Amino acid sequence: MYKNIFYFLIFVITIVSCKSKKTPEKNITQKDTFQFAPIIELLAADANDVIQTPYFLYITKEQIGKKKKDSSALSREKFSSIIKPLLNITITKENYKETSFEDLSTQSISFITTSLDTSNSIKSITTLLSIETKKLKNIFVVMNFQQNDTIIRKQYFWKAGKSLTISTIKQPPSKKEIIEKEFINWNDKIE
Repeated sequence: MYKNIFYFLIFVITIVSCKSKKTPEKNITQKDTFQFAPIIELLAADANDVIQTPYFLYITKEQIGKKKKDSSALSREKFSSIIKPLLNITITKENYKETSFEDLSTQSISFITTSLDTSNSIKSITTLLSIETKKLKNIFVVMNFQQNDTIIRKQYFWKAGKSLTISTIKQPPSKKEIIEKEFINWNDKIE
């Protein structure tokens, strides 16, 4: 009999102690604090270094398929005008989404920003930061837009502290596409 009472008490104590205690709900208003990776700020800092450091800037232009290649010195003013579209990018949470992850194979923190709206000219931006230093390694930007009746796809590959490669594909109506490559070097070996 005592045995039954003992089991009964243990059962009751267990049930009472296992009931979750409800805490009164607090009305907490949270601000939306999501921020995209500071892509433009990182790019602007690296670009300012290029403009302010006495690097020898040169550009190599190539039209693929025509075996036409031309190299020349590049002024800082011309460099600034070439990178202006990159520095004028505006990213908002209404129009873009961002994912990030650590990529151990490249020792990078990757931020991938993609457009949610097909009408945005900036389709995607991939930014790589060093895991160790958190400094910019690379930025890859894909843009699509229309100029008059020609569809243009531009891809910018910024190699921090070294170079910028711009690939442009122009698709005029009823004509063969034109593929151009520009390589701007300030502190890199020619690829």
